[in-house]
Amino acid sequence: LLPGRMLRCAGRPERRPHALVRELSGRYDAVVVGCGPVGATAAILLADAGMRVAIVDESWHPFPFPRVESVDSAALSLFRRVLGAEAEKLSCAPASGPAVYTDKSRLDKPTVKPALYADAESRASIFQPQLEDLLRSALERHARVHEFFGVSARHLANEAEPALMVEDVISGKMGTLSATYLLGCDGAHGFVRVQSGLQLRVLGSPASFLVVDAEAPLDGLAGTSGELHLVADAERPLVYAPLGLRELGARWQFGIRPGEDVPALRAPERIRTLIAPFVAQPERVRVLQHTVYAHTPFVAERWRTRNVFLCGDSVHSTA
Repeated sequence: LLPGRMLRCAGRPERRPHALVRELSGRYDAVVVGCGPVGATAAILLADAGMRVAIVDESWHPFPFPRVESVDSAALSLFRRVLGAEAEKLSCAPASGPAVYTDKSRLDKPTVKPALYADAESRASIFQPQLEDLLRSALERHARVHEFFGVSARHLANEAEPALMVEDVISGKMGTLSATYLLGCDGAHGFVRVQSGLQLRVLGSPASFLVVDAEAPLDGLAGTSGELHLVADAERPLVYAPLGLRELGARWQFGIRPGEDVPALRAPERIRTLIAPFVAQPERVRVLQHTVYAHTPFVAERWRTRNVFLCGDSVHSTA
């Protein structure tokens, strides 16, 4: 089990603050808060429709580790549409929906495979940092999109029209971006949803998982390439996905039991033990990240208030 390293997307120049819009006031047809895949795609589609768009994100660069490891065919088609010719650079591999197993040593025989996901091409494995990097490049090329990276949303007023108070995270300079429409694409703990007073409906009990991402050769991994293996293990339920990507070979999500010693669970030797049943040659595996993810499934009671809209994980988180 080799030590991890930071993930990087090769071939891209560093983005420099002086290349982006730094005047923090103005009026737009639409303001998008959050530059993940949902926000970036929404901004490009709006700009393609002729709108003048501002997109705001406090990070200069995409998050270096993947959160999502696969998308359905409709989402992949949309990403390819907004990326245009650059879509050829996107690493992806065929994937399929979940199958349920009751024995982690027999991943060749699913107990249940939902008919909805019978099509082996229903999903695609992706490397999210690369996707986000390509989307940001597409934003930079679009004349009708103004990027406000390194800018944090501070206050949202939604009276005659949405008005977003923002702050440059380096200089502390403040400004206000107003628009006919504002889209909150800023995730499950989204600023826009909270500021808009939109309430959540919780759908289930909270659960915590240890997520482990690794580089690994596909021929040394158990299970079916691209399939989401839901393992109903009595000792520790888990989700396992051999992805078949050069940048990300496999992902495991191990359930954390109530009261369990999480630091001990994250120790390298413990991770080695956890992934051992799925790996034929541990010496060829390189752990890229391991992190604890706490999840509570929810949907927002409403996805719109006046001309403020919630999108993506800001409005629902169910998986």
